[in-house]
Amino acid sequence: MSWGDNEMSVKLDVRVYDTHLKLIDEVVGEGVCGNSREDVLRHVILEHAKELLAGGSPHDPAPWTTVEAKRPRYGKAKFEQILQPGEGKAVPVLKGEVLHMTQVVGGQSIDFNGYNLHDYKEWLDCGFNRQRGEVTGEGTVVWSGSPRGRPMYVIMDCPETMQQFYGGHRCNGLILEREYGFAFHPSCQDSFAEAIREYGLTEDDVHDSYNLFVGNHVDEQGRRIWPWNYSQKGEFVDLLAIFDTLCVPVCCPSELNACNSFNPQPLEIEVMEATAETQELVGQVEKEWGQLKMQRGPK
Repeated sequence: MSWGDNEMSVKLDVRVYDTHLKLIDEVVGEGVCGNSREDVLRHVILEHAKELLAGGSPHDPAPWTTVEAKRPRYGKAKFEQILQPGEGKAVPVLKGEVLHMTQVVGGQSIDFNGYNLHDYKEWLDCGFNRQRGEVTGEGTVVWSGSPRGRPMYVIMDCPETMQQFYGGHRCNGLILEREYGFAFHPSCQDSFAEAIREYGLTEDDVHDSYNLFVGNHVDEQGRRIWPWNYSQKGEFVDLLAIFDTLCVPVCCPSELNACNSFNPQPLEIEVMEATAETQELVGQVEKEWGQLKMQRGPK
């Protein structure tokens, strides 16, 4: 491949694979970067060179997995409970139902685990969700992990200021003993284990926590930073179940860092019945992301 004007020309040898050619041909078909493979390669190489010269780096962007839809009408509440700090609850939330979680006082983080109600080997995988870039806020699609890799929940409603965090573990006895000297302090790990015990699961089945109303991040020195929790009384987050799930929200008990502003508070959880509108949205999500050939489940 070569291009240039009369005074200077550049020739590049570019190795491409069959998979590359398939993608290039798709772009050629769209006609946005030229009408031939050479046109597309020329465009890509020049744009990439500009990106590198401007201080950029190679990247592999993926489409955002979000749903753009008007909030559907929910059914009536079929389950309600107040969780005090240190309490968790394993509650079935079926396809088309919505888990509604509310700040009773404010300033409280939610640790969350989720499982396929009929196959506990399928669960909400934080690593899978952050692998292609984190999506936050209304419309976020939350996935189970590979090899099943299916849309599991959609965030239907939440405040714009709500932060969510896929990058942590959960507070546990080991960390609390090592960092603070409290060997038997309440922890989210123990709360999860107690909550799922009635469904035949054990402490070894607890997975990395999907954190809601939590703004943790890692700084340039690799330290995990806990900002203050500024969530307000009455703020809530709604999770629409795309298939039958076992939801396990935990009201984090920690008064030892700023995830609960050093003062943990209660949460209210409700399960809202499915409606024709929520089921219609579930169908849209399943059609878009639930029919991939590599979504493998048990035979």
